[in-house]
Amino acid sequence: MDPAMLANEAAFTASIGNAIYGQLIVNEPGTRDISYVLAEKLVTQDAGATFTLTLKPGLVYSDGTPLTADHIKFNWEHTADPAVASSYAANAQEITSMTAVDERTLKFSLRNPNAQFASEIYETSLNWIGKPEAIQTGLEDATAKPIGAGPFTLTEWRRQDTIVLDRNDNYFDKPRPHLDTLEIGILGDEEQRLDTVVSGGADIAQEVQPSAISQAEGQGLQVARAPLGGGVALVLNNRKAPFDDLRARRALSYALDLELIDDAVNRGTGTVPNKLFDSSSPYYSDITLHRHDQEKAQELLNELASDGIPLDFTITIYSSPAAQRMAESMQTQLSALNNINMKIRVIDNAQTGKIIAADDFQVLTSSLPETSLWNRLRGGAGNNHSGVDDPALNEALDEARRTTDDHELAAAYQDVQQRLKELVPVIFYTGIDMAAYANPDVGDLDVYGKGSLRVDQIWIQQ
Repeated sequence: MDPAMLANEAAFTASIGNAIYGQLIVNEPGTRDISYVLAEKLVTQDAGATFTLTLKPGLVYSDGTPLTADHIKFNWEHTADPAVASSYAANAQEITSMTAVDERTLKFSLRNPNAQFASEIYETSLNWIGKPEAIQTGLEDATAKPIGAGPFTLTEWRRQDTIVLDRNDNYFDKPRPHLDTLEIGILGDEEQRLDTVVSGGADIAQEVQPSAISQAEGQGLQVARAPLGGGVALVLNNRKAPFDDLRARRALSYALDLELIDDAVNRGTGTVPNKLFDSSSPYYSDITLHRHDQEKAQELLNELASDGIPLDFTITIYSSPAAQRMAESMQTQLSALNNINMKIRVIDNAQTGKIIAADDFQVLTSSLPETSLWNRLRGGAGNNHSGVDDPALNEALDEARRTTDDHELAAAYQDVQQRLKELVPVIFYTGIDMAAYANPDVGDLDVYGKGSLRVDQIWIQQ
């Protein structure tokens, strides 16, 4: 329940974080337009080198004690602490200094100027502020008592089963929350989630599988999406064999028919992101990132084998049905080629941080939405798991962070796409489809960031 350890994405623990801790800010789905919740404003006067964050007046935690700017400082330093091992440590470590000017105002500076730093807040646990004393006490077990300023308070936590939360009467935005009680359960299978909502066993489900979202729409359920550029990618470890060799990266890319992977994973209902942005985006560029060419793949594989380095690698995946279908589709396709062998390693989500920290992978999967491209692809960035470090790509990514002008962003992203096409540090294999779906009697179904559900707004028609 430590806010630094919760994951602000539809597929993970976003609802828990939003329920207990609320949100500082949110974005309008599909845009970078900011709406303020606990925060009153977030401004920069120097293109993202420094910011001032101001809280709304009179904010209190669920126990009635004040929420202050000093508490934001504590939480962000806590997230940045390597010993905590937050998956968002790299985001927090971009902040080099913080000063609480008064109880409501925090000024902070960034290591790398970022005019779009708001997305680093609303897409991560930086959006959630917990009472420092509760965090210091420890929030690791089911007896923990997290204290936040969100719309709900924790009542019961049955590990691996159900989390029960009750209305926080001290929540600032009355008459919200409209619900008296919120129950959050975990169902790992997308078909089971859909069946549970359709049958009335649950009111809402959060979903990242396009096939399930498509089926939900077909069943007449309402769907709230968080459209994102970029996609879910195979991240190739550019720092070590075999994918420190450009020929190996290109061979794997040419070898894969991404439409077949989509058929296996999403029953053909997903989007294969051959371009970094959809044609409706102001940042769209007609640069194809991927081309299936089995003959070219075999040429490169033969060349590698003749140099004594046939392509032999392991893909690390999470223990989910969709991930297993993706890996098996890859394995089937690659079996038709010579001089290539792929093995599958299955891990739990909790192992991810240790594996990445130890650089203990050759290929893994990760979401790379447009707002995270700098963190995931810039040389030296904390979440750049591929390890790609290309001067031209770095400059283009830096330029995209320095501006909020759509024309300048489009030009920078065009350069990014060109370098990704040439370097193949990652292979985007499916679009990011993060959503919530609900029965018709649910009101104000809304998501932000990476499909993070606004539980503060929901109401049920009796």
